[in-house]
Amino acid sequence: MYYKKLLGFGVQDLHITKEGAAMKKVLLVERDPAIQNLWERQLAGKVAVIKAFDTTEAKEQLSKNPDIEAIVITVSLSGSKDFVYNARQTFRGPMVATSSLEHLRKSFLELHGCDVQCEKIDVTEVIIAALSL
Repeated sequence: MYYKKLLGFGVQDLHITKEGAAMKKVLLVERDPAIQNLWERQLAGKVAVIKAFDTTEAKEQLSKNPDIEAIVITVSLSGSKDFVYNARQTFRGPMVATSSLEHLRKSFLELHGCDVQCEKIDVTEVIIAALSL
């Protein structure tokens, strides 16, 4: 189920499970709609998915959804280093670096503030584990 909840002067999207609890929100930052749709299908019923196709949109979504609990970012996107650095100033949830290039994923893990790195095929398993779902 999907609801809108009034918060202060704004409206926040609120996703509810069948059991009535609010679902955890995950921000997926990936330029390929086919990959985003695959992740969304695999995470259906487990988390509420917020999509961004570039880092500018990701900043907007993070600002509009302060209750996001995890972020997945394709680290080959333009501006991904700056996005991770700036997000880390306030965001404390798990950040997952994904790419087909292992050295790039590892650099985001070691140098840029991500907590976990994985290939795109493993993203949903990593999110499920990171959020203890």
